[in-house]
This record gives sequence, structure tokens and C-alpha cells, in this order.
Amino acid sequence: MDSDEYKSTPHMPFFILGNGHRYDLIRLLLQHDNLKPTQMAGKLDIPLQNFSRDLSTLYKQWDWLTRDKDDNYHLKPWVKTMCKVLFSTSSFITKNIEYWEDHDFGDIPDSLLQQIGVFDNTHRIRGKTKIVEKWKKTYKNADVYIYNTFYEAEYSKEIMDIVYEKLKNDIHTRTIFSDDSHTLFPDDHKEITKKFSKFKTKGQIEQRTKNKVSTSVVMTEKEAFVMFPRIKGQTDIEEAFYSDDKNFHMWCKEYFEYCWSNAEQLKTGGN
Repeated sequence: MDSDEYKSTPHMPFFILGNGHRYDLIRLLLQHDNLKPTQMAGKLDIPLQNFSRDLSTLYKQWDWLTRDKDDNYHLKPWVKTMCKVLFSTSSFITKNIEYWEDHDFGDIPDSLLQQIGVFDNTHRIRGKTKIVEKWKKTYKNADVYIYNTFYEAEYSKEIMDIVYEKLKNDIHTRTIFSDDSHTLFPDDHKEITKKFSKFKTKGQIEQRTKNKVSTSVVMTEKEAFVMFPRIKGQTDIEEAFYSDDKNFHMWCKEYFEYCWSNAEQLKTGGN
């Protein structure tokens, strides 16, 4: 195998990034795509001679970098794209590794699993009480729509009142319930159903049911949070990943639309 063939083998990026100095250099150039070696040394807080060989290897041997006339180094476009995906995915997984020892990605399609690195910009919420508070605040901040997918949810009177006020302001809601949903409503459920019926008639409330909802999302046009299932279990409603990051929001919207297109109209029950 000649040098060019060796560089193009699928495992080579992992070999190259497996070196600590090379990994740090690439991550630095993802953040600052226009640096001289002395600037790199300052930002990494290590002597130049400690990584000059690895910088030279990335530039000359592996051809991952370009260098301009002022001695500034840049990542090649294909390297930048590949490393953004690899770094964000590995960062999200590894900093939550104890969580993933006991959780799964549920029914997320492969196309979205390949974008799971967008979760690197999320904040992990722990505890059912904190999640319920975030649920209420998320609803309160909505101006256009509220979308949900639920395996298990507890619609308190407070939450129902928030939704009712939003509906009065012409907000649109869509909710997908799991066929075996464990959704709880206030004791005056029948009265609430009557109160909300006019919004269903107007088309502001849409509801569907899906064979199994394992990954839950709560989102508005501004923000979202996601709850994953435990391994071989149901949605874990005591931990969630929240963000108002644009890319994360796009991911949640695409996931919801995927679920919506694979769900059936809810004919009876639910709110």
C-alpha cells in the first residue's frame, strides 16, 4: 500500500486523532482557523517544541492542513467537516458516559443518529421536579407552536392552564402519544376536555398515536428538550437534555416530523 492509499483508509483518522497533541491541535484549529505555531503554543499552554513534530506531520505527511504565506495554519475543508462530526459526537457521549451506560437512543432513525453531535450544546437536567419546571417554562415561552412526543407525562392543572392560555392566543399544538402511553390528567379531566374541544374543532390541537414512543421531545419554536429511554425500558422522565441552540432545535424538529409522519390520527381520548 503506497502513502496515498494508506492516508485514505477509513481507520486512519482515528489513528491520527489518537495522539493527544494532534487531537489538541485539530480541536484548536476548529475553534480558531487562522493560527501561527507560536499562537498555538500560547493557547495550548505548552512549549512549541512539544508539538512541532505533530504539526509538521499533520501538514506534510497526512496533508490535513494548509499553510499561508504568513505561516498561518488552516484545516482543509474536508478535515474540518469530518472532525466537527467526530468531536461533537464523542464529546457528547463521553461527558455523559455514565448516563449512556444505562440508556439507549430508542426509535431515532439512523439519519438523525448520525447528527447526534448537536446534543453537545445541550444542558443536562436531572430530577423530575426540575424537568417539570422546565416543561412549564418551555410552554410559557411559546408564541407559535408546542410539539410533544410522550410515552409518559403528567398534565397537571397548572400545565393545562398554561396550554389553554396559549391556545387562546392562537398557538398550535401537536402531540404524539404512545399506544401504551402512561399519561395522567387532572381529576377534572372531563371538564377540561369540554373546555379544549373548541380548539380541536378549529384545528389548533392535533393529536396522533404511535405504536411505541421511546424517545420523548418537548419543543416550541424557540427551545426543546429530549428524554431518552433506558436500555430495554421506557422513557426516562427523570433526566433530559435541553437547549435553545439552533442546530439542536433543527434536530428536534426533524425528529418530531419523522414521528408525526409515522403516527396515526388519535380518534378518542387524550388531551
